[in-house]
Amino acid sequence: MTTIGVFGPAGDAEVQAVARRLRHRGVTVWVVDLSSFPSQATLSLSGSQVTFQGRNLGEIDAAYLRRVGAALPEVWQYDGPMRRSGRDAWPALRPASLSALRLEQRAYALRVAALRWLAQRRPVINPPVEQNLHRLKLSMMARLSRAGLPVPPFVGGSARGALIDWVKELRRRGQEAVTKPPAGVYKTLLADDERLEAHPWPLRPAFLQRYVPGDTVRCFVIRGRLLSAARIIHGGTVDSSMSQTGIAVTSLDEGGRHVAEGTARALDLDFCGLDLMIDGSGEPWVIDCNLSPMFVNYGRLSRCDVAGALADRLIERARGEGSVESNQALQLLGIVKDLLADDPGLASDWLPRRKKDTHQRRKNTR
Repeated sequence: MTTIGVFGPAGDAEVQAVARRLRHRGVTVWVVDLSSFPSQATLSLSGSQVTFQGRNLGEIDAAYLRRVGAALPEVWQYDGPMRRSGRDAWPALRPASLSALRLEQRAYALRVAALRWLAQRRPVINPPVEQNLHRLKLSMMARLSRAGLPVPPFVGGSARGALIDWVKELRRRGQEAVTKPPAGVYKTLLADDERLEAHPWPLRPAFLQRYVPGDTVRCFVIRGRLLSAARIIHGGTVDSSMSQTGIAVTSLDEGGRHVAEGTARALDLDFCGLDLMIDGSGEPWVIDCNLSPMFVNYGRLSRCDVAGALADRLIERARGEGSVESNQALQLLGIVKDLLADDPGLASDWLPRRKKDTHQRRKNTR
């Protein structure tokens, strides 16, 4: 019996949707909530085995990583003292907060180690290394840019003068900049003078990017192919999620499809949700890529069964079918194909010559 692991909280809507689709397909599902370790669950690692709640993770044939998990104190635990003594409460609470963060750092290291152990032995969509890209936005954008994908120009850091000069140069060209989170899922806002002045430059680096006015299009890519795309209907905010009222299913042209699928390949992702901005001339720009996207509401509005497609892909990977080739391998394969196409003679004698060389080497070793 095939066993698929779904890593994330049991109450998470995406976890529930994928698990339900898998069970309908006759697959055994193991929901693993790593955030419950160490307070509510046990996790043990050795050189040859990893167990969660006494069960061997090696039983899993393939896995979907929705969330690694974090177990930090809830805000309400500090709400009472903060209300009673205001800002003076923080110094007293800080030692407890730092202690909790240190303990969580050690627990998180064990969770990631367990996931990496599993990813080295079984197919995981998407492995921890790729998952971390969502918290390394500048690195992710640089990687997409190096792959030749259309990424709006960006800059990051804490050099206040240099970054503000960069924004001023954009304005001289009749363009604007937006501020984006270097990590996490905070909102994208217009980088106006007031916001730039209020930014805590010595404490927090900034991530600025050229603003691309146009339509935001949400895309889902699985197994290197565009699954679905929809225009986000919203109230006109820079970040469409701040005033979203619905979606309108759309079809991307060949250029848009190439960019969406190329983004997934450049990041070596088996499954992802990404946002394109389609400017006034119809050109697509990559503005974000989510390696663990929320898709339940999207599926409900678009009538596209994203969860079902992901379940099918997991079963396919568990059976060893349709393995993902890395972007580098795909590029190498393309070079070989181009060589063979340019020289038909090379295609006819390349393999025989290789066989002959191999035979000669074997003969020389006897």
